[in-house]
Amino acid sequence: MGIYERLGVPVLINGQGTVTRIGGSIMAPEVLEAMAEASRNFVDIVELNDAIGREIACIMRTEAALVTAGSADAILLATAGILTGTDPGKIRRLPDTTGMKNQVITHKCQRHVYDHSVRAAGAQLVEIGMNDRTFPWELEQAINDQTAAVFYTIAPRLRSGALPFPEVVEIAHRRGIPVYVDAASMLPPAESLWRWTEAGADLVIFSGGKGLMGPQSSGILAGKKDLIAAARLNHAPFHSIGRTAKVCREEMAGLLVALERYVQRDHQADYAHWTAQAGYITNAVNTLGLPGVQGSVVFDEDIGTCPNAVITIDAAKFGRSAYEVRQKVEGGVPRIILGFNPMPETCREIVVNPHMLQAGETEVVAQRIVGALKG
Repeated sequence: MGIYERLGVPVLINGQGTVTRIGGSIMAPEVLEAMAEASRNFVDIVELNDAIGREIACIMRTEAALVTAGSADAILLATAGILTGTDPGKIRRLPDTTGMKNQVITHKCQRHVYDHSVRAAGAQLVEIGMNDRTFPWELEQAINDQTAAVFYTIAPRLRSGALPFPEVVEIAHRRGIPVYVDAASMLPPAESLWRWTEAGADLVIFSGGKGLMGPQSSGILAGKKDLIAAARLNHAPFHSIGRTAKVCREEMAGLLVALERYVQRDHQADYAHWTAQAGYITNAVNTLGLPGVQGSVVFDEDIGTCPNAVITIDAAKFGRSAYEVRQKVEGGVPRIILGFNPMPETCREIVVNPHMLQAGETEVVAQRIVGALKG
């Protein structure tokens, strides 16, 4: 009897992608073997993170890197390092930032739940722009003698309206202000590993347990050597603000192997496979010829993430809403979790992200959707 069966926790078919709530991703045997090997001996954790950081930095074409306890922890450590530098007095005081430069500028259209990690370090967020547009002068005027950094987010489903990244870097760097980027979920494409630092980011953040398919509770903070050194002093095992989010030696080893495997993958073949999976599902839907129901494969050309199968349902023509159909799809056995849906009761779409579908599951998802539409 497997562990999940013994505990009475049902396993899921993951049509939502690399989402933390349902486990992120599935690690390769080589990653698990590296973790098991690392568990058999003791090492100095700081020395290990430094050594693995050098390997990661080489792969990511940047100065330095640090393994963190997920991307939210990387945001916290990046912010902390920017606020404190390597000053031990400031490090010990966080999240009290009295007397420090503690303002971090962010776009209103890029606000998200993870900017709590910025505030947790003791920073004060300063918004610029509106939901649908931002002007360069707004960033210029927001910078003052209390500005510590600019925080920029790259992610699927964010509202448009932010300043172009090169323009943010130009304005901030001209005023001596660092820019750090949350790109946690931006793998694929593999080029994201070096795209943002090559474009001028001082620090960049990635999740280790999403596209990299490493340990779910790991992350990467990479960028300028001095800022990584400052972030490291705010990290476990030191007794500083990051002590609550330590990374074990097994996760460090697993993340490195996952990253090494990731850059060696045939990414074009991966993308073609996901496209074929999404096409299989939408073709199965379109073959039904139901009024008000249309399946399509949707690509995000700007950020290059995994193509999705999107089934659009006109409730007035079809007689049932996308929400009702989705509930039927997800409520069967085995359980299926479908793609992101911000407003389920009013959304007109059912989304399937094929990124984490395992062998044979594409057919199961297609059959379940077809059955729900028919019934």
